[in-house]
Amino acid sequence: MFQTPDTLTSDTSEPAPDSLIGADTRHDDTHASATCPTDCRELDGPCRRGVCDAGTCVTEDTTGPCDDGLACTHDDACVDGACVGETVTCDDGVDCTVEACREEDDGCVIVSDSCDCESDADCQVGDLCDGHETCDDQRHCQAGEPVVCSPSTEPCRENTCAPETGVCRLVAAREGEDCDDGLVCTTDDVCAAGVCRGATVSCDDGLACTNDSCVEPTGCQNTLRPARCLIDGVCHTEGDVATGLGGCGVCAPTVATTAWAARGGTNHWPLLEGYWAGARDAHTLTSYCNPVVVACHNCYVQSTSQAQSLSLTRARILDAIQTGSDAIELDVSDEGGVLRVNHGDDGSVTGARLDEVLAAPEWALGRQVVLLESKELTPTTTYALALLDQLHAAGFLDGSRRVVIRAFVGELAALRLIADSAAEDPRLGAADLRFHVLIGAGDAPTTLVAQSIVDGAVSDGFDGVELEYTQRDLLSRLAYARAKGLATGVWTVPVFLGEPIQAGLQDLVDLVVTDMPPALANAVATDVNGLIHLDVTAVAANATAISYLRRALTPVTASVGIANAPLLLSGSPFYGSSMGFEASASRALTTWDADHDPGDGYLVMANVSFAQLALSDFETQVIVGKADAGGFSLELANAADGVGTVLRFGVHVNGTYVYASRPANTLSTERAYFVVGAYDGSGGVRLLVDGSDANVVIASTTGQVTQNDSPVVIGADPQGVTTRRWWLSGRVQVVHVASWPQF
Repeated sequence: MFQTPDTLTSDTSEPAPDSLIGADTRHDDTHASATCPTDCRELDGPCRRGVCDAGTCVTEDTTGPCDDGLACTHDDACVDGACVGETVTCDDGVDCTVEACREEDDGCVIVSDSCDCESDADCQVGDLCDGHETCDDQRHCQAGEPVVCSPSTEPCRENTCAPETGVCRLVAAREGEDCDDGLVCTTDDVCAAGVCRGATVSCDDGLACTNDSCVEPTGCQNTLRPARCLIDGVCHTEGDVATGLGGCGVCAPTVATTAWAARGGTNHWPLLEGYWAGARDAHTLTSYCNPVVVACHNCYVQSTSQAQSLSLTRARILDAIQTGSDAIELDVSDEGGVLRVNHGDDGSVTGARLDEVLAAPEWALGRQVVLLESKELTPTTTYALALLDQLHAAGFLDGSRRVVIRAFVGELAALRLIADSAAEDPRLGAADLRFHVLIGAGDAPTTLVAQSIVDGAVSDGFDGVELEYTQRDLLSRLAYARAKGLATGVWTVPVFLGEPIQAGLQDLVDLVVTDMPPALANAVATDVNGLIHLDVTAVAANATAISYLRRALTPVTASVGIANAPLLLSGSPFYGSSMGFEASASRALTTWDADHDPGDGYLVMANVSFAQLALSDFETQVIVGKADAGGFSLELANAADGVGTVLRFGVHVNGTYVYASRPANTLSTERAYFVVGAYDGSGGVRLLVDGSDANVVIASTTGQVTQNDSPVVIGADPQGVTTRRWWLSGRVQVVHVASWPQF
C-alpha cells in the first residue's frame, strides 16, 4: 500500500509573503530612481533584488524565508543570494512501510509496504471461526476470540462453526451409532443423516379381541374391541358362558370386561365380586350364582386331653377342607393365659391350643375362610393382642386368606377390643380381616331390637351380622342388614332338615354356618336346580315392573299395579317392598311351566304374610302353585274335614295330592313367615315355618311328582295356561322354586 505525499509527515514551514522575499531592510525599498534608465526590479530573484546604484541597476542578496519551489525541502531561507531549504524527512509512523520524498511525486511517498492490512476487512480471510480479526494502527491483523458453539441438544447432530461464515450450525454426526429419540413407540434407535430413527414398536399382544396401537407418551395400548371380554388372558365374545363356575359366568362387557359377570345373578355383578372378592378359592356358587360361603360349624373336637383334642381337631379340619367346606369355624377363649379352642369360657384346659391348631399343616391344602368365634367373657387388651399375634405367627393375616372374628351380642366387648387392637396393629396392612356380630333369636325378640343391633354393628365399624335361622321375620332382618351395607349370614343350619333350610336361604345371604356334613352342604349349595327366584325386597316403591329369574338365569319382567296383577307395596310386616294380592281383585303373577327334573321332587320357599287365616269350608288361597292334576301347591286351605284352616304344602304323586300341614291358628296376620315346602321323591312331604317343623303333620309317600303343562303361579292356582282360581289375600316378598333331588 502507498500513501500520497500529502499524507506523509515532513519538516516544512510556510513560505514568506512575496513582499518580503529578497527584501533589504537596510535601506528603503526603492527599485528605481531617476538616475537609472530602467526599472531595477527586473533583476529581482528569490534571494536577490535589483537596486539602482549610481545610475546602474545592480543586485544585492536578501535574507529571510524563501521558496525554492521543491517539494522535498522545507524551511527554505535565503543564504548568500540562494534559496536553500532543509531536506524533507518522510515518516508515516507505521513500522511496516518505507517512505521517501520524490520531486516527481510532489513529496513523500511509500516506496516499500510490508503491512498486513489497511482496514478490518483486509483481515477477514480464511476460517472465520477463529474470531473477528481487526487491523491495528500499525496495520497488523490482530486475532479475535474464537467462536464457541453451544452443545447440541439433538442426539444425532453437532453444533459446529462454519469457517466461511463464522456462524454456528447443526450438522449430522454419529452416523449409525445408537441414540434415543425419546419416543416410547420406537426401538433400536440409531443416527441416520442427522436424525435419530428407530423401528416402530410392535404392540401386538397376540389377542384377537384387542385393538393394538402405540400412543405417545404412554406406549402400547391394547384396547378391547366392542362386545368382547378378556378374562384370565383369554378372549370371549359377549354372551359366552364360562366353562365351570356352575354355568354362572357370562361375558357381559357392560358389567365387566376382565371378569365373568353373573349370568342372571342376584346380588353380585360382576361374578365373584362383592363381599367375597379376594377370597376366590373360598366360596360356593349357588344355582342362581350367589357366591355363598358354607362353613363347617364347630369344626374342632374338644376331647379329654389337649393332645387328643389337637389330633382330632386336625382330622376334622382336614375332612372339612377335602369335602367342600368353604370356611372353618373355631371357638376361642383365654383359659389361664392360654388361648384354647373351647366351646365356651368355662375354665377347661383340655381344648387344643389355638396356636397349635393354626400351625397345623392341613391349612395349606386350601384357602378356607377362618371363622374365629370369641367366647371370652372377661376380655382384656392382652387377650386381644395375643389372638392377633397368633394369627400373625401362623401367616393367617398376610392376605392369603380371609379371617372373620365373630362374637355374640352379649360378648361384643371382646370383639370391640380385638377390632381396636387390629386398628393399631402396623402389621395388618395386607390382612383380610373382618368382624361379625352373631344375633340369636333370644337377642332380638322383636324386629326393632334386631334393627337396633344391626345399627350398632354399623356404628362399631363391623363388617357383617349373622342371624340364628329360627328367629322371626328372618328375611326382613337380613334385608335390613344388607341395606345397611353389611354382609349377612345364618347359623346354625341343623343336620335334620338342613337341606331345605339351607336351600331356601343360600341365595339371600353371604354365609351359611351348618352342622351338616360338608359334602352334603356343598351339594345342596352347588346343585344347578333352580327354577324360579323372585325377590322384590329392593325394588323401588314406584316401580311398575318387577323381574325374576328362571333356570336359564335370564331375568324375566312382569308388570305390577295393573288389573289382575299384584300391587307393589312397602312397609310392615316386611322390610322393603312386597307384592300385594287381593282375592277379591283376582290378582296373581304367572311365571312359566317350571317342571321338575325327572326323579326329583320340588322345593318351594316363600316369605309371606297373610291377610286372613280362617277360611270358609272348602276355601283355598294359593301362595305359590302349579297344582293342575300335577305339580305342587303351597297354600292356605280349609278342607272341611274338621281340622280347620291349615298352611300346607302338597305334591301330586301316584294320582293324588299328598300334604304336610300346620294349623293356621298357630300363625298370625301381624307378621311375615319364612315358609319352605319340600319333597325329594321318596319319603315325607315336609313343611317348615321359620326353619321349624313344629306343629307340622308330615305325610309320607314315594313316587314321581306328576308333571303338567300349567305354569307356576304366585297368588293363585293355575287351571291350564290362562285360567286361575283360589286367589290369595296377603303379601309375598320372596319366592324360590327348585327341582329337589335326594341328597
